[in-house]
Amino acid sequence: MVNRKIHFSLKVLATLAPLVAVGVGSGCSSSPSHVANATPAAIAYHGVSDYLPLEDNTVMSFETELEGSADRGLLIMQVTRPRPTVVELNIGGKVRRLDLTNEGVKIVEGGWLLKKPLEVGATFTGQNGPVRVKSIHTAIDVPAGHFTECVETEEISPASRILTTYCPHAGIALLDVESMSVSNPERVITRLKAYGPRVDVGHDQVRVVPQ
Repeated sequence: MVNRKIHFSLKVLATLAPLVAVGVGSGCSSSPSHVANATPAAIAYHGVSDYLPLEDNTVMSFETELEGSADRGLLIMQVTRPRPTVVELNIGGKVRRLDLTNEGVKIVEGGWLLKKPLEVGATFTGQNGPVRVKSIHTAIDVPAGHFTECVETEEISPASRILTTYCPHAGIALLDVESMSVSNPERVITRLKAYGPRVDVGHDQVRVVPQ
């Protein structure tokens, strides 16, 4: 059951925020990450960045749950910014790229991850189907803590229904993915467990990569 759950989680989560399994030499902190020093290029997607910081050299760990199973999985998203307006997300060694624009966060392969305006009822095209902003005042509790004033979006496609909750200065805090398969319906809930700067573990010390 665990292997099936993780496989399904990776498959559906990769369509929004590619996550990578826990790897040796990386870790995360449960304390909030700090907003990087702003430059005109770095804040090109201002208005969305508060809800999707995507800061360089940060990691976000997630607890995954397959509905109907007591087992839990663990996934980690690793973020790098090779250029101020380009984000690279790693999923098992495979790099996925996002572009930061004045309108929001664009998926290089097509569609948007999050796009202005962040208003209830606003719509945009996601990678798999239309996305609608459902709420801008959502409050949630996840292992990483209590979050308020979060933005919740819903993406519906023939394959899945995806509810994503973006919280201020944290990013994706809750992801609820429901398969639309009639023969094998599944629902995976992913909750933010911890987030912060990447940690390099050496032989004689722990070094936090500076922001």
